[in-house]
Amino acid sequence: ERKRQGYIHELIVTEENYVNDLQLVTEIFQKPLMESELLTEKEVAMIFVNWKELIMCNIKLLKALRVRKKMSGEKMPVKMIGDILTAQLPHMQPYIRFCSCQLNGAALIQQKTDEVPEFKEFVKRLAMDPRCKGMPLSSFLLKP
Repeated sequence: ERKRQGYIHELIVTEENYVNDLQLVTEIFQKPLMESELLTEKEVAMIFVNWKELIMCNIKLLKALRVRKKMSGEKMPVKMIGDILTAQLPHMQPYIRFCSCQLNGAALIQQKTDEVPEFKEFVKRLAMDPRCKGMPLSSFLLKP
């Protein structure tokens, strides 16, 4: 039971980190790229597809997990989370769309990096934000 509780705790912590990373991408990369005029609106949409939807479905999952943990009490074990995962699974549809467009977005980033020095430099500078922990935009886009 102790191991099981450890896994549940790890799931919640991992989900928190993942949601933070998703939100970081919006703040550090998506918004500045949109404002930079280095990419068209269509190109930004091609890279980030439905990023906001990914954030929303993972926030819902995280909230449900946190509520369950809170309902169990501070010192009490979490009895069950399978029902939460089962209930949230149908809401993960945005991943199908994002993943089906992922290669096109990656190809566009590569093309712009190769052909537009200002883009390459701009994205590199954005990735220098300490919250990125040295990871480039392309690494964050692989997370989903």
